[in-house]
Amino acid sequence: MNIVGKSQAVLISGTIEVLRSLQSPLQFELTLHRCEVDKTKCEHFDTISFDDVCALYNENHLIRSFVGFFSPPLTCPVQVGKYVAKDGVLDMKAFEIFPIGNTHWQTEMRLIDASKQIVSCIRSETTITSKH
Repeated sequence: MNIVGKSQAVLISGTIEVLRSLQSPLQFELTLHRCEVDKTKCEHFDTISFDDVCALYNENHLIRSFVGFFSPPLTCPVQVGKYVAKDGVLDMKAFEIFPIGNTHWQTEMRLIDASKQIVSCIRSETTITSKH
């Protein structure tokens, strides 16, 4: 994956390769750690989880906007195949109301299948600074 920040948005390009079908329920966990910009001090910020991300996705939830730029479209249950994003735009304006600037963020996103196996784990880090 290639993620590039631009003014009030993030461009996402990359490929997700699904090697086996993923059936509902598919649990989603996102763990956030907030750090000083220089990464000298970090603390657990929040953990967001959904018991069945497929149910939310199929109800036309906000989650679709985060994966709507893949081709072919991601669906639930998730089918075997390659899903490609090329310059997908993730609008960050909605996050302006949160105090997320001047901070380094460490995130871990997990998908866990019905047998409690982790089927995907993505760790990322990003630094967000205020506009000048």
